[in-house]
Amino acid sequence: MNWKKASIAAVITAILSYGVWELFKDFINIKNHEASYVGKINSLTGEGFPDRTINSKLNLSEIESKITFVHFWASWCSPCIDEFPSLVKLAKDFPENLSIVAISLDENKNEFDAFLQSLEIKPMNNFLIIRDDNYEYADKVGTEKLPETFILDKNKKLIRKVPTAENWDSPNVRDFLKYLISK
Repeated sequence: MNWKKASIAAVITAILSYGVWELFKDFINIKNHEASYVGKINSLTGEGFPDRTINSKLNLSEIESKITFVHFWASWCSPCIDEFPSLVKLAKDFPENLSIVAISLDENKNEFDAFLQSLEIKPMNNFLIIRDDNYEYADKVGTEKLPETFILDKNKKLIRKVPTAENWDSPNVRDFLKYLISK
């Protein structure tokens, strides 16, 4: 009888141990992910943004503006679509002091092209749109959701990360940008 009780207790203990492990392994993975993400953000603040972007289409060090926005978006992202016109307007209004690198995470080139055609954006020297369809650059800088914008100083060091949609034409944003330009 004692052997049966011991066997049952061992099975129950094993099942409970497995259940506890299943509950906490995700927590452990989340903590490891958070540590990796914080490490990426800290390096962007201290060392600056990675210079080479997607397929070496652009070197951030070649941008001479006082402020650079590295903006991640996609044509399938509703908040991105809503936000995009205000970002374009901001670039038009600050052509000498602001450069925007709008990096699309669209995998489908046709959808990407159709979205850009629908906006009828005229070429601007301070507004570059490129695709990162394999998330190469997004992974380098720790982008996790869309839209997401990294605001960089003239040395391409992180000033602020904006992890959500923003009305880039708002008075608060414009005042903040004017302050950054004046520094």
